[in-house]
Amino acid sequence: VVWAYLHPMHSCTAPHAPKLRTPLKGPGIPSRQSVWAHSRQLSAPAAFKFFQQLLPRQRSTLSDEQKQKRDRLLEILSSGRSSEALPEVSTLVDILAGTGLPFQEQRLGGGPWEVRYTKGTPQLWRATFAVGRLANDQNSASQDLDPASRTVINRAEYYAGGLWMSAAGTYTPMVEGAGPTTMPVPVRADIQGAKLYLWGAELDLPFVRGSGFFEVMYLDDELRIFRSGSSIAVQVKVSALKRRRAL
Repeated sequence: VVWAYLHPMHSCTAPHAPKLRTPLKGPGIPSRQSVWAHSRQLSAPAAFKFFQQLLPRQRSTLSDEQKQKRDRLLEILSSGRSSEALPEVSTLVDILAGTGLPFQEQRLGGGPWEVRYTKGTPQLWRATFAVGRLANDQNSASQDLDPASRTVINRAEYYAGGLWMSAAGTYTPMVEGAGPTTMPVPVRADIQGAKLYLWGAELDLPFVRGSGFFEVMYLDDELRIFRSGSSIAVQVKVSALKRRRAL
């Protein structure tokens, strides 16, 4: 079995505020003169908020249509349907991966999260799944990230748990500043060792170590999509899987 892991603003007076070089035109857009006149009465933080209102707003939640796509994807992944669902799953994954919602790191926790679908050969789970296959009853892979400590544990099970492997390390989201960040967000992961469990026997694998990067393409409380190079891995929170299967 081979485990591969290459996977405060200051106040200012109006004369210091920037002038608009080109007029803002269009329905609902105030004139250059009215924007400048209004901004002269504001402190820097208030002026910043005022100008933000003139820009297109970033969506912070899914649209109704996107929610339907997300629910459909969870339905398929929770049921473990056979290969005839793969084309639909691939399309749904691409739609959600392109939503560009705000990244909320705390949502990475609450695991473990089980890998339910892969496209390509994700480095973390290459030994567990064939290309583009849904998870099956014999083999599974999961990941547990703790946002408080920024630690990560990857686990792969074979032959219904008779043989399994875990690899532990840390992760670091590569974000700039303290403001809101939209996905995709690159994340660096550093694996520092692994263990192999073979029908009760435990074997240390200290040579399984290294660093790699992946991107968080989509993330909510039940579903997440990671990309590594051209490969995709879709994970569902285990507690959500159990709840949906009990319905």
